[in-house]
Amino acid sequence: MAINIALPDDYYDFPARNYRTETAVLGGKAGVYILLDKDGLALYVGKAGNLRSRLRAHLSQRSHIVDIIPFVNNVRVYFVLSEYEREVYETFAIQTFQPSKNRAKVFFDRYGDDAQDVEDRLFEIMTRIRELEDERRFILQDIRDEEEDEHEDEDFRKFSQSLTYIELAAIDDEIRELRKEREKLRNK
Repeated sequence: MAINIALPDDYYDFPARNYRTETAVLGGKAGVYILLDKDGLALYVGKAGNLRSRLRAHLSQRSHIVDIIPFVNNVRVYFVLSEYEREVYETFAIQTFQPSKNRAKVFFDRYGDDAQDVEDRLFEIMTRIRELEDERRFILQDIRDEEEDEHEDEDFRKFSQSLTYIELAAIDDEIRELRKEREKLRNK
């Protein structure tokens, strides 16, 4: 037995940058919403008993999805009164559009055949970040130890510290890049 579901024909689209005026139009209506990027790809699907309140919270960056808000270009809202139907439509929309930010109700394979490769790379990234953080701690401890050593030549100490700070900056840069890569992999 097949179940056929289609999103309602009654929907409203608006540019995310106009959310203050556009959400006022929504009033206290209930429904399902999709946050879309500039290419029309779904970033997040949600449901709300009060669309105006929920979308204002999201788009004013006061929610758990704050990291994707700069990428939201448009918003599509489907008006759905029944709470039960909102559950069904939200789940359907998540499976259909496969948004990158949703974690609940995800029944599709986000990674396809590359899932093990992604998991392996995430493990490598986390291992490397731990190594770099340990190295950073050791360097900072060496700096503290050198500051306590009064027998060292002052010019040499300054030169050594400048090299050490360059090394610390390089470590911080690598950690930052690894964290960016990790987030991209997690959001695939």
